[in-house]
Amino acid sequence: AKFIPEFLINNEKEKIKTAVVFVGLIQLTISAVIVIPLMLLADDIAISVFGTELASLPISLIALSFFISTIMSLLQRTFQGLGKIFYFALVEPLRLSTAFISAVLLIGMGVAGAASSYLLASVVVSLVLFIALLWAFPPIKAKPHADKRIFKKILFFSLPLAVAGFGSM
Repeated sequence: AKFIPEFLINNEKEKIKTAVVFVGLIQLTISAVIVIPLMLLADDIAISVFGTELASLPISLIALSFFISTIMSLLQRTFQGLGKIFYFALVEPLRLSTAFISAVLLIGMGVAGAASSYLLASVVVSLVLFIALLWAFPPIKAKPHADKRIFKKILFFSLPLAVAGFGSM
C-alpha cells in the first residue's frame, strides 16, 4: 500500500500491478512455507497437541484459511493504497458477517464447522475484493512487467520491516 499512492501521483499506473504482484508473490511464498508443513503434519500435530486425530481437519482448514487470508489482506491493502476506502473498510464487516452466518449454518460440524466458516469467509471476501478491484481500478488488468527498480524499492523498504517482525516473535 505504501508505493501505490506514489505511483498514482506520478501517473505510473502500470507499475501498480507489478508492485502488487511482486508483494503478493512474496507474501504467498511465506504463507506457503508455513501452511504446507502444517497441512502435511496436521495428523501428527493433532495427536501430539490434542491427543486425537479428529483435530486434523480443523488444523488443515485453519491453515488453508491463513493462506487465503493472505490474498484477502493483499487486496485490502491495495484498496488502501488506491485510496478506495469504501472497499478497504468493507473487508471486516463482510468477513465477520460471512464467518458468523456460516458458523451458525455449520454449527453441527463442531470445531470443523467453525474452521470451515473462517475459510469460507476468507474465500468470499477475497473473491468480492478481486471483482471489486477489477471494476474499481481498470488499469489493474494490465500485464505486470518485471521491473528491477520496483523490486529493489520494495525490498529495501520491506526487508527491515520483515527482520523486525521476525525479531519480535
